[in-house]
Amino acid sequence: MSDQQTPPGGYQGGSQNPYGPPGDGQQGPPAQYGGHDGGYQTSGSSGGSGMAITALILGIISIIGGFFLIGGYLFGIPAIIVGAIASSKAKKGRAQGRGLAIGGSVTGVIGLLISIAFTVVTVFLFQAADFGSLTECLQQAGNDQDAVAQCEQEFTDNLENRLGS
Repeated sequence: MSDQQTPPGGYQGGSQNPYGPPGDGQQGPPAQYGGHDGGYQTSGSSGGSGMAITALILGIISIIGGFFLIGGYLFGIPAIIVGAIASSKAKKGRAQGRGLAIGGSVTGVIGLLISIAFTVVTVFLFQAADFGSLTECLQQAGNDQDAVAQCEQEFTDNLENRLGS
């Protein structure tokens, strides 16, 4: 070696740099931890909003399904749970999408409330309708079509009186 000092980075030309001189088409040194590793992030928050998106989708489905009684229960409860978990992760900085997670929880609650309201209304209507007396009347009527028509008319009149129509 000569009296020349080696410049910072250790490259002086010749064969001292095992990766060759810059610009010679050879690959540089391998990536170290924390360095560039082909575009993949190895640390920190990298998206992580999948649970939040799932909560929002479940919440929207629960609102639609709430009008069919059971849909609000089937999708609303999971939307609330997944939304709460995703919101907690986002709050701690381990994921993103806190707004989506909260939206999923809120829509899940709305879907659940719609299902509860429809359940209450349905139960009230079935109790108010008094299907037991209709069933009894139809059994007594047998195959007599005039008696069956009379049972239906009595049931309709009774229902209208109870509901105030």
